[in-house]
Amino acid sequence: MHSFRRAWKNTVLFLGLVLAVSLPLPAFYYEYSMKNWTRTTDIVEKNFYAGSLDTVFCGASHGYRAFIPTDYDAKMGTVSYNLCGVLQPMSGRVALLEEELARNPVRTVVIELSFNALSRDPGTEGAEGKIDVIRHLVSRRDKAGYALQNLRADEWKIAYYMAVHNGFSIAEELLAGKAEENFAQSVSRKGYLGAQANDLGLTPAEYEKQFRTVSIEEKVAEENLHDLDRIFGLCREKNIDVFMVTVPLSYRMVNSIENLDVLRGRYEKLAKEQNCEFWDFNLWKGRETLFRDREDFYDDLHLAQSGAEKFTAVFAQVMQMKECGEDPGTLFYDSYREMTGTDEWKNVWIKD
Repeated sequence: MHSFRRAWKNTVLFLGLVLAVSLPLPAFYYEYSMKNWTRTTDIVEKNFYAGSLDTVFCGASHGYRAFIPTDYDAKMGTVSYNLCGVLQPMSGRVALLEEELARNPVRTVVIELSFNALSRDPGTEGAEGKIDVIRHLVSRRDKAGYALQNLRADEWKIAYYMAVHNGFSIAEELLAGKAEENFAQSVSRKGYLGAQANDLGLTPAEYEKQFRTVSIEEKVAEENLHDLDRIFGLCREKNIDVFMVTVPLSYRMVNSIENLDVLRGRYEKLAKEQNCEFWDFNLWKGRETLFRDREDFYDDLHLAQSGAEKFTAVFAQVMQMKECGEDPGTLFYDSYREMTGTDEWKNVWIKD
């Protein structure tokens, strides 16, 4: 009995020691990275531009890799920011947008909606996207509030582990004198961070063989619709113009998916219900030659730096037409079936 009590006491002391050592690391991670580590957070930049932003881009990693605010501002005369993030859930979009609307004179919100934006199940997506939101929220109260409302019990353990691990990594880099070098390499551009292009090209025979062979999940998660409606509600309260946008996928991805018109139809219906514009830039006339799988994509779902530059220029062109009272709809195909049936589309098999 005495031995059991001693073993139990030693176990408790050991766990206490582990906690004493590890507990400061999450605080160090969130507090230090909040002020200095731009690779994990862009809060420094958001605080710098606070009070001046008039345009924000809201979305997940597709938008994170697509909208270049500095390029867009140069063409439009705006002060914009990319609030998109990796695996960002709809609940995260609400939280990040709400925080910036409270301190900026935002007049335009661009919502990036990928083909699976509404079908992703928040209950099974995992904690990574939510933790990324917590890193990017500015105020401690907002961080805590979002975590308490959105992290499930099992996800708290993951969040704690990631914070300890990353906190240790930052401390290790500081002690090794490598932090400044990493800071210089990781500075973002108003929320955007470019990616290197990878060659995704296939042979003509492979393109043709994969044509319309993949089907995407169509079932909508009601929680996503609820959070998207909250975004529209926030914008209506402040008389903000909202635009829904799907950014380009790789040519071979669009070539493969068979039910993109069903998903596009859902977004068009939603845009009419919310009285806003929806543009699917996969249907941009001329995209067959503008975006090339061998040069402009990081992977099938995300644009590389060169592709993002092209897309941002095209998006600015559409916004300029809208401001001038012209109809940008003339620049798009009406459906995927129409686009993939054109000679221009099929000729890419030869050109690529």
